[in-house]
Amino acid sequence: SKVFALAWSPDGKRIASACSTAGFDKTVHIWNAKTGSPILRYDSSYGFMPNFSVLSLAWSPDGTRIASTCGDKTVRIWNATTGKPISTFKTSSDWVSAIAWSPDSRCLALANADCTAEILDTSTLRILLTYRGHREGVRNIAWSPDGSRLATASNDRTVHIWDAANGACLYIYQEHAAWTTSVAWSPDGTRIASASNDRTVQVWQAT
Repeated sequence: SKVFALAWSPDGKRIASACSTAGFDKTVHIWNAKTGSPILRYDSSYGFMPNFSVLSLAWSPDGTRIASTCGDKTVRIWNATTGKPISTFKTSSDWVSAIAWSPDSRCLALANADCTAEILDTSTLRILLTYRGHREGVRNIAWSPDGSRLATASNDRTVHIWDAANGACLYIYQEHAAWTTSVAWSPDGTRIASASNDRTVQVWQAT
């Protein structure tokens, strides 16, 4: 099957990969990063993986959980060691394009196709905050290293920086000429890299 998403474990010892093509197995595989040997496979035999494509994967910073988004409007979380399901959250958006764990492993940030971004409390499965600043679907999302801000990349050609505590928009980057498809913070939190369908990767100051 075609591999659609990847995520490293925080300790660098394992890799999660998602098979995500119509007509093939919709599975998540865990591999030994050094040897390439398979460790676990999560699929419908666990009663947890549906017959929909896996769109995104994220490994929690504490290494205990893996989250995925699927084409059936769900976010799923399971134990990274045993593969046992922990929880399922049904979204109101058509689909969740990307997810990102908060640095403290308590929350998931969701990039939604309905122009919104959300912060999900993974213990209560309640939405803590919804950001509505974009005019088109949100493609990617990333937490600042200190967990105080989020960056969202959107089909509206912008990247928004917003406060994770109250949803206030702090800055809008508007230098791309086409959809912005990905966004990432530098480890020190001072710069952001954004990618776009305009064939550029741009690096700019986050503060």
